[in-house]
Amino acid sequence: MLEPYSNNILKRVVKTPKVYFYDTGLVCYLARWTSADTTMTGAQSGNIYENFIVSEILKSHLEDGKLYPIEIKMTGNPTKSMGKHFSALKDIPNKEVQPGIILCQYDRKTYLTEDMIALPIEYI
Repeated sequence: MLEPYSNNILKRVVKTPKVYFYDTGLVCYLARWTSADTTMTGAQSGNIYENFIVSEILKSHLEDGKLYPIEIKMTGNPTKSMGKHFSALKDIPNKEVQPGIILCQYDRKTYLTEDMIALPIEYI
């Protein structure tokens, strides 16, 4: 479960946490999406994509008390505006904020700004 983050404390309380599965295959089975085409192009394809990325990050990375702002997009055309909320993390005391990452379907590592990088999902 991933709790929402916002500078606005009221928004943090009101917003619903996101629930992620470690196994996207199980998600597809439970939702009765029996083909890869349905999973890739269906109405929930972005959610499945995000779930996959989050589960892979949790399985393979230890964050050492540092904050890694990540935005997950199913696009092949990342823009710096996709990370516009990353700056909110700088207000958290005693945490070192790392460069922001837009995980997407772009074909190569690209700097969108000096502290924001677009990365293909292969990097996770």
